[in-house]
Amino acid sequence: MTSYDAEIIWTTHGVPHITAADWGGLGFGQGYACARDRLPTIADHILKVRGERSRFLGAGFADRHLNTDLGYRVLGIEGRAAAMAEADPALAPQEAQATAYTGWQRWHLLLAYVLPTLSIFGVVVGALAAGWATPTECAALGAFATMVLAALYRRLSWTAL
Repeated sequence: MTSYDAEIIWTTHGVPHITAADWGGLGFGQGYACARDRLPTIADHILKVRGERSRFLGAGFADRHLNTDLGYRVLGIEGRAAAMAEADPALAPQEAQATAYTGWQRWHLLLAYVLPTLSIFGVVVGALAAGWATPTECAALGAFATMVLAALYRRLSWTAL
């Protein structure tokens, strides 16, 4: 199995600077930095291209997930990818890269990233709809809740403020 090596330095604004000895290491570093910052988005794209969004996320607003699943399945992207990998083995993904999100990994993304953000939205809109707070107070409540969430994710710093 091929080994890749890269050095990644993040700036105070969260921008990764990647240094590597070869293109493979550079690609590895880019993939690692992207996965670190955007894993839920990447997982969503995997579900979308496989045509499985509605299976795991429900039909979606106005059947949006069902419609995109149908479109991607009609395109047959997975079959085309398999045919390309068979035609040129260098295009085939490595075993370590081909593992899918299963069991707890799939739900961990939802619980760790989506639900906390939705809870902030629910608290702010709920307080406004119930009449417990004015729009200005709800804005302050949302800002405070966001800071608490940032602190829990250990992303709260003086430079981030």
